[in-house]
Amino acid sequence: MHARMSYRPGREETSMNVPDPSNLQSYKVELIDQAKRGGALVSGVADASAFHMAPEGHRPTDLLPGAKAVFVVGGAQPRAADWRSPKAEHMETTSTSDRISALALKLAHHVERKFGYYALLNPPGVDRGQQPFMSIALAAELAGCGTRSLAGPVLNEEYGFMYYSALITTLPLPIDGPAQTAVCPAPEC
Repeated sequence: MHARMSYRPGREETSMNVPDPSNLQSYKVELIDQAKRGGALVSGVADASAFHMAPEGHRPTDLLPGAKAVFVVGGAQPRAADWRSPKAEHMETTSTSDRISALALKLAHHVERKFGYYALLNPPGVDRGQQPFMSIALAAELAGCGTRSLAGPVLNEEYGFMYYSALITTLPLPIDGPAQTAVCPAPEC
């Protein structure tokens, strides 16, 4: 187990310990395996520096200085009955999305404890001004987990609509990048 560095303002180091960089692909494979075992249907890695279109203050490097990658997990789709309910609020309160956020938090702990790099769960909810801390939809797109639909949500090619969560890390994981083909069948997409 790696010892945790104490926080010191101005410190430029981006990891707590520096594991062998030749193992970065194996770290990614291990995270994907952990994500699948935890219930994720999809996962991908976005380059933390690729969020240039996000507003200032809401980019991965704004939330975690020195961030190199954003590991995105998707799953916890609503059940058929969730869609059938005449109360739209039901889908918002069934804690379906909480399952995928809890998984991302576990993965963040795994990155810090096992690999020795900082990892921060992108918090669900909103920051001041009712803005998300970081756009999960943008993260899912940049990680290749899906593309935006005409209605706005990111759709996965195989699974359609699902909830996403992300962890921001200083671990320089190999990047997947955005999907090359739009998932939404509408020409406007």
